[in-house]
Amino acid sequence: MKIKLWLVLIFLISHNFILCQTVSVNGVLMNSMNNVVIPSATILNNTTGKFILSDSIGRFSLQISKKDSITISHIGYNSLTIKIDTNLNNIYLTAKKILLDEVTVVVRKASISREHFGYDLIKGKNRLDLQKYYRHAVYFQNNQKIKGIIKKINFNIHKKGKCYNGVRILIFNVDSLDIKKSIVLLSKPIELPYKKIGYKNKIDVSLDSIQFPLNGVIVSIESFDWQESCQPNNMMQIKSTENITEVVNLIGFGNNIWELMEYPNWRYTPEIGIIVEFKK
Repeated sequence: MKIKLWLVLIFLISHNFILCQTVSVNGVLMNSMNNVVIPSATILNNTTGKFILSDSIGRFSLQISKKDSITISHIGYNSLTIKIDTNLNNIYLTAKKILLDEVTVVVRKASISREHFGYDLIKGKNRLDLQKYYRHAVYFQNNQKIKGIIKKINFNIHKKGKCYNGVRILIFNVDSLDIKKSIVLLSKPIELPYKKIGYKNKIDVSLDSIQFPLNGVIVSIESFDWQESCQPNNMMQIKSTENITEVVNLIGFGNNIWELMEYPNWRYTPEIGIIVEFKK
């Protein structure tokens, strides 16, 4: 009977000793960068293997021996192991650094090309008079169906003459059925006074953003500011070349009235050219 009492006494003493070594641990899990709470993290007792999860606002509470340690883990955060010696309060976890594979971004610039039409193909030594009321013109056909912008208009002068007249340049859209029916594409004509005319002229029209139509364009040159007393042998002359098959030679009388000057009856095409810029 005495032995049984001693066993019960020993059991009670041992149980009370164990209870004295067990503590209640409370804490809140938070992100170390922004103090945002971390729900559903795993809190593992490394001695017993038992675990609990933090609640929706990052809180947890468990009974644990003072000699035990806990490991807190969560996907996206570095794990943290803590030895239990006091109440934990706020516990901060650091987010994992996710290293992505290196990505090389290659930006390819669109290739810009230029196409020359007109006198740049063939250069001749002939010439045509820039007479009053006459308009020399070239119809540039877009046989390649290029979608681009007309950047420059080029023309060559053989002789400036002594009439001191200027040069007027017009660009016309071409009707698909009849090239004699056309619409002026420039908002206003390009007019070069006598003093600004050279022998090789390159006129930048890029600011006008003129599309090179699928039906092609007509570029014309005519004289203005004409002196009535000027003699025919003193007229300004534009250089011309023999038949260029890529273009159609025209001569104008007045506004938008064109006459075809076809080879072989008319051999000379004025040295007028255009440069079209487009993306490949």
